[in-house]
Amino acid sequence: MKDWNDALRAGLNIRDLGDGVKPYEPKANGKDQSFHLVRVGAVEAVAVSWVWPDRLARGKMTLLGGNPDLGKSQIATDAASRLSTGKHWPNGAQAPLGSTVFICSEDDVADTIRPRSEAAGANLDKLHVLKSAVIRDGKRRTFSLQHDLAMLGAAVTEAGDVALVVLDAITSYMGGTAVDTHRTSDVRAVLEPVGDFAKEFGVSVLAITHPPKAHQANVIHAFTGSLAFVAASRLAFFVTEEPETDRKLMLPVKNNLGPKAAGIGYRIGTKIVSGDIIAPYILWDDTPVDYTANQAIAANAAALRDGGAQFLRELLTDGPVSAKDAEEAADQNGITERTLRRAKLALGVKAEKDGYEGGWVWKL
Repeated sequence: MKDWNDALRAGLNIRDLGDGVKPYEPKANGKDQSFHLVRVGAVEAVAVSWVWPDRLARGKMTLLGGNPDLGKSQIATDAASRLSTGKHWPNGAQAPLGSTVFICSEDDVADTIRPRSEAAGANLDKLHVLKSAVIRDGKRRTFSLQHDLAMLGAAVTEAGDVALVVLDAITSYMGGTAVDTHRTSDVRAVLEPVGDFAKEFGVSVLAITHPPKAHQANVIHAFTGSLAFVAASRLAFFVTEEPETDRKLMLPVKNNLGPKAAGIGYRIGTKIVSGDIIAPYILWDDTPVDYTANQAIAANAAALRDGGAQFLRELLTDGPVSAKDAEEAADQNGITERTLRRAKLALGVKAEKDGYEGGWVWKL
């Protein structure tokens, strides 16, 4: 018997072998390799450290997906606000006091992040933004999860007491054209080190993403790119409209750490902040949610086939229409208020104030 492989094939216990058996030394391309084998019994069991119970955990990544204009970024801002002041979460538990680092490609700090943070009641000194453009060899380039995790770690260390890192949107930081976000091996190669980063620095990572262009019947496929985005995340949530109401829903898709959180409803309110700026913020709703993510997707898809959707799409094709005029036109065409509301939600129609003192307008 020459080595460990022979011993294993013979069914022998390696501890019982004599000195004549040589340890197994794997080789690859002429270079030595090694492995790290962990004996489970030598590891002390620890409980999951929740930042937001059943939604955000230290050392783990949470994925948040859904259509644009449903408040995904504002949910992240709301979470950062509660951490910055130690306020209670919507489900009643108190948030630990901590800072947040945002990496955001789509929102400007001055006209979007700060007003929204003020509206959410944040302690602004505990919110930090890592600019997506960084300096390397005298050139500016986009932050990359492939190459710049060490820099992010330095930023987290400098900020101190960081509990949350927000990646908005995560697909903006995967590494450019070199990474195919629809290819599982490419996505895993980028996201596995992100998981290691979260564990090393004890932070929760909230990754925001968008849905694919095509409608999906199953919510597990309703996140853009490869399924590896969902697989690499320990928790995943999907935001959508609640069928037949004006409420939005944050619905659980997966939880590898325990039971799924309950779905939670919300609306988006506005308030005036510094500089007389009107900024949106999340208004959580404690009314129980009766829909699963798949049920909500199916119901909203059915609304798209409703005649009201076709009417509303044609009405708004040429530009915004006042809410009053839209409702009157719907009534004249025999479209009920309920059908109009479902069509408005299904099409993602936006309701906005026409100026500071103007009326409400609807637009696609």
